[in-house]
Amino acid sequence: MMAVESQTWQCTRILLTSDSKMSEIKTYQSKYANSLALVIGINKYQNVSPLGYAVNDAKAVAELLVGRFKFPKENVTLLLDEKATADEIRRTFMGYTDNGKTGPDDRLLVFFAGHGHTITGKRGEVGFLVPVDGKINDINTLVRWDELTRNADLVPAKHIFFLMDACYGGLALLRQPSFGSMRFLGDMLQR
Repeated sequence: MMAVESQTWQCTRILLTSDSKMSEIKTYQSKYANSLALVIGINKYQNVSPLGYAVNDAKAVAELLVGRFKFPKENVTLLLDEKATADEIRRTFMGYTDNGKTGPDDRLLVFFAGHGHTITGKRGEVGFLVPVDGKINDINTLVRWDELTRNADLVPAKHIFFLMDACYGGLALLRQPSFGSMRFLGDMLQR
């Protein structure tokens, strides 16, 4: 057996300004300094039909992250059933923007298993996650998908990976998405 020496490398992004001056933006290491996860699973909805396996899926993802991918257990936040309110999902996700909680060499995984909902807007489909206290007929109680992806810009992590297992999510089920849906999906992939 041959021993392989672990190597790390460093990558520095350089910004060339309009006056041709260079300024350093961020330096990233080749390894992750920290691994964090927000894992959400909802079976027992207050206002919409219950699901049977979303909580099991969320628990399985959390166990996989800790067991196989070596995420520290204390860095995996589980929001299950009654804990997965709209306010708590937003508060927990925005907590990763706090200085010191997430760094530039960290990774963050966000997993959601539950109901999704889409509404047709002027420019196409708008996707929502349905929290435990969400009401389909009151969009103020839902979590707009692109609210999370837009706010991801505020999280200093090197990589943020969103995994959504949303029943009746609409956009995920389209075989030939409309132009507005394609714009929406493209926006999700860019973030």
